[in-house]
Amino acid sequence: MPLKATPALLKTMNDNKQRLRCVRSLFGKDYSMKVFKYLFPLLLLLFHVPSLASYELADTSSPKHTLSSFMHSSELVIKYWQNEQLDDPHAQHALRQTLRTMDLSLLPNRNRTVVVMERVIQLREILDRLEPSSLELTLESDERPIDHLEQWRFAHTDIVISRQLEGDKSGQYLFSASSIQQLPRWYQTMAVFPYVEENRANYHHEFLISPGPLFSKAFILSLPDSYLDLYGPFPLGNGEP
Repeated sequence: MPLKATPALLKTMNDNKQRLRCVRSLFGKDYSMKVFKYLFPLLLLLFHVPSLASYELADTSSPKHTLSSFMHSSELVIKYWQNEQLDDPHAQHALRQTLRTMDLSLLPNRNRTVVVMERVIQLREILDRLEPSSLELTLESDERPIDHLEQWRFAHTDIVISRQLEGDKSGQYLFSASSIQQLPRWYQTMAVFPYVEENRANYHHEFLISPGPLFSKAFILSLPDSYLDLYGPFPLGNGEP
């Protein structure tokens, strides 16, 4: 059925022709490419601006919430670290939220990223080797509700989430300062145990062989296994003063 040229349709067509002339006057004959040139960056922004939902604050209101927040945010920051993207704003946010679950007051040089990243990785190495039942609460004293305990000790370990009693973090539950201080020793103790999740990469080994900014991690990992043998407990060439 042929389209009937009604007055309304003719008016719409004339309006569109006027808009087209306006665009051509602004951008010239090759207006379509110029429009694309100006709109393409806007489209990129539209599809690459991160959702606000991807930014979450650590919940330290109870021992279980602290553990859940640490596991979630540390998973993110470790992925960014593995991809050598720790400067990414999302990575920096994830790192800050991970550290909010930890009492770093007894940790020397805690302002250095390489220092705190090693403790984050060591804690994940320990927790990822514990059976799920070991992550359950071990009561320290009485039968108070879980959210009102003074501390939460992981079964068969000295790793504790404790309630802060003073300072600006009073009332929050954090991995205790003494637990953070003991992480290197506990990592060595737990290193002989298998991971609960099979085929999981050894984050701490990756950390120790990380080359810093002079070489890419992919280049180091491409070297023969003999080049990746460790002859000491400390990372070399981390790129920080």
